[in-house]
Amino acid sequence: MIIALLLAVSVASAAETVKSPDMFTNLEIGEVGSLDPVFPYDGSSQSVIQNVYETLIAFKGSSLSQYEPRIAEKVPSLENKLISADGRTYRFPIRKSVKFHDGTEVTPEDVRYSLLRFMITDRSGGPSSLLLEPIAGVPSTRNSSGTITLDFDSLAKAVRVDGRDVVIILPRPFGPFLGILARWSYVVPKAWCVAHGEWDGAAETWKNFNDPAKEKSYLYQNMNGAGPFKLARWDKTARYVLLDRHDAYFRGPAKLKHILVKSVPELNTRKLMLRAGDADLIETPRPYAAQLIGIPGVALLDGLLRLQTDPALFFTVKINPVANPDIRSGKLDGDGIPPDFFADPDVRRGFSHAFDYNAIMRDTFKGTATRAAGPIPPSVPGYDARQPRYTYDLKKAEAYLRKARGGQVWEKGFRFTLTYNTGSENRE
Repeated sequence: MIIALLLAVSVASAAETVKSPDMFTNLEIGEVGSLDPVFPYDGSSQSVIQNVYETLIAFKGSSLSQYEPRIAEKVPSLENKLISADGRTYRFPIRKSVKFHDGTEVTPEDVRYSLLRFMITDRSGGPSSLLLEPIAGVPSTRNSSGTITLDFDSLAKAVRVDGRDVVIILPRPFGPFLGILARWSYVVPKAWCVAHGEWDGAAETWKNFNDPAKEKSYLYQNMNGAGPFKLARWDKTARYVLLDRHDAYFRGPAKLKHILVKSVPELNTRKLMLRAGDADLIETPRPYAAQLIGIPGVALLDGLLRLQTDPALFFTVKINPVANPDIRSGKLDGDGIPPDFFADPDVRRGFSHAFDYNAIMRDTFKGTATRAAGPIPPSVPGYDARQPRYTYDLKKAEAYLRKARGGQVWEKGFRFTLTYNTGSENRE
């Protein structure tokens, strides 16, 4: 869905004294988990990474469908012939004289290495599938048993350097490919990574860096990007990251000298810090936005579009029962569910009709979200508004659940636990 993000911002009048005019303090619910671009999926880590590492292209302003060049000199399109007529080949001319924070110049090989490293790392539950799917044609480097199955030679040929260009050849056209690169094509310096024990880019060694513990990566707590800010300090105990301005940033130095990203899970604490002038921006779950209305010097920034399909419920047709308390008894006995509970289509249909879609749009998102018809959000290439979708219909839900598993689901009943991550009021 397309969700309108809500943020609360401290606005000082001309007569007021700003406590730290050179520092921008952002308070978030979540906590930074890693500074390595190939690891984190969470928003807090990404808020730091996006300011330190630069991508090939980026979203243009607040648009979710237009792009602008960053490390690449141009955004590929059919019109400029940087996308092939069959939609499979993308060519990115790499900008000259872009410098990493250590002063070395960004090269096409750095870009290629970064894309390949993003994919071969493929940590469990990580973001690597976002590039593996369109470029390698597979969602993971491993099969369901954990055995490595990726054809690295084919992957290496799919991402190559041609002079000053990086060329990516997809196995088939992939509509949202540019949108993915606008968020996930972070460029790291290959020589710097290799010098600190990271993958050397060779086919013979990549498996040694597949699905590692995050702390094993040098990039876990060290950064060297080409973005507008550079890492000054990550204090894990105090739960904050301090960034300093990168004066040699190729698009010009930022107006702010420092950015502080701090984890403050409690909304009341974030509110107090905002009112006291100790924070400039706080993350605010929409259900609690009314608590900030009318606070002197505070403005609510609403309508900032954000592409995400969240919250979403997924049916796992083969649940792992090992040490899994969420399925309780593990049987269809009224006090649990079997691991293959959702393999029955009638169970899935029953649940799909039992969900009140309009209620979550009205009560949780306050009418600011657009329901997706599938996994592709509106405005993203490939989205089909005509795609059939389920409606909230308790009579249909009952009919399907009565049929499920030959009537045993309705006769015996079931129980299971649906978990959500702490701090996500929308999912809660």
